Amino acid sequence: MLGALILFVLGQPARSQAGSGADAEKKSRVAAEVGFDVATGSYGNPTSTTTVAVPFSLSYLVTPRFDLGLSIPYLWQSNEEVVGGKPVRSGKLVAARGAAPAAPPMMGGGSSTVSASRTRAVSGLGDLLLSAGYTLLPETDGVPELRAVAGLKVPTADSGLGTGAVDGVAGFTSSKWLGNWYLYLDGDYTVQGRTSLYNARNYFGYDLGVGYEVLPGLRTDFGIKGMTATEEGTGAGLQLEAKVLYVLSRRVFLKTYLDRGLTTWSPDWQGGGAVSISF
Repeated sequence: MLGALILFVLGQPARSQAGSGADAEKKSRVAAEVGFDVATGSYGNPTSTTTVAVPFSLSYLVTPRFDLGLSIPYLWQSNEEVVGGKPVRSGKLVAARGAAPAAPPMMGGGSSTVSASRTRAVSGLGDLLLSAGYTLLPETDGVPELRAVAGLKVPTADSGLGTGAVDGVAGFTSSKWLGNWYLYLDGDYTVQGRTSLYNARNYFGYDLGVGYEVLPGLRTDFGIKGMTATEEGTGAGLQLEAKVLYVLSRRVFLKTYLDRGLTTWSPDWQGGGAVSISF
């Protein structure tokens, strides 16, 4: 999940600019992006959770190969069955907030004590994400672009919207144009900090697919993304994804997406978009 956020901050605009023929040396050094994301699903719990995120991101191109970014979202969530984008599957959430914990639920069930403590809607700022990317291999006729990426999640979230732990992620992104066709493959590994809310596990994430440039600067992508289990007692997440990316001008970039969850531990539906402006 952190890997996906890093790509949200650093990855997609550069890819579409490459697809529209923009030269790396002509890229703007600073870009600001505002987006929105809506996800809904039960994540194995009896109650469905809707999460709305409005992230604001800044990225800075230090050199043609090295970039830095930061992102922080404003979040609204219909209940507290999910924390930091991950399903809560035990009474630890209740205990961490001062209530008497109930017996561990079976298959997402549980006592009314646990359910009642999570039914209120919560909103506020989310965790701050600091990220960096470095182009190891620029794309050539026979070689795909290969980038190393890393990020650090700083626990700045308001109550009920984060785990209170520092997480780290490292991985890679790769992409290649073949005429109007575009191939991409991303992978990352996240190390989660200790939290009292659930038994966190380190996990792998991936995103792969194919795109096609319908018109100059306009690309459609289709692929799959997923991750291994993020906590004890849960399973892997898997989603089908469809994206539309458009370079409106040299300074304005648009994207929108819609995902369909394929496993219990993924949101049933997730969609959103973003506008990026370069300076």
